Amino acid sequence: MFLSRSVFVNIRNNNTIKNDLAAFVLSFDTGIAPAVGYSRTISATNVASASISNDWSLLEAQASFGTNIDLIVKGTIDGRVHGLLYQPGSNNYRTDSTNLTALTRSQLVAKINAGDKLTIMGVPTGAGVRMGIDRNEDGLLDGDVPPPTLQVARVGNSAVLNWPYSAAGYALETSTILDATSWSNSTDPLEILSSQNFVTNSLSSGGRFFRLRFQP
Repeated sequence: MFLSRSVFVNIRNNNTIKNDLAAFVLSFDTGIAPAVGYSRTISATNVASASISNDWSLLEAQASFGTNIDLIVKGTIDGRVHGLLYQPGSNNYRTDSTNLTALTRSQLVAKINAGDKLTIMGVPTGAGVRMGIDRNEDGLLDGDVPPPTLQVARVGNSAVLNWPYSAAGYALETSTILDATSWSNSTDPLEILSSQNFVTNSLSSGGRFFRLRFQP
């Protein structure tokens, strides 16, 4: 599309030249291993397949080189959202909480068979800690960060809800009844002021419940 712009008078209508030029540019080595960005989502329905096993082994091997990729895992452990980082030296996966021990691949497979779902992904070397277990690299692992607090206050004829802007991954959900299946993402306008998220609701709209829920 870029090469079809009017400024490229001599080639804009020649698809062969445009495709050749694109292929030439893409042939340059970026220095990033092809396994970066490659991912597989694993559940009980496919964990025993040869393709999953082979790809998992391939990504572990790529991470073992130390220069190609870091290997991270995202998903649920015992039904709760967690991240993990592959440790080639010990051949296990470091979790994102000091309350959880490292897990072997066999243990992860067992948890998947018990109902958990995990996505394995190759990421750039050196980015594994940030992308896998400590998103802001402050030394406090993601699983150890206290959940954000949702606050509500009455302002005139409105109820104003607020929670920290830093609560990455958390979404405001609402329901008219306290039922596990009735929650949905709030569509109310969101304002960001002084590092806080704010949502204002009219008190005349009837009773509603709100909660923050992490949505990976």
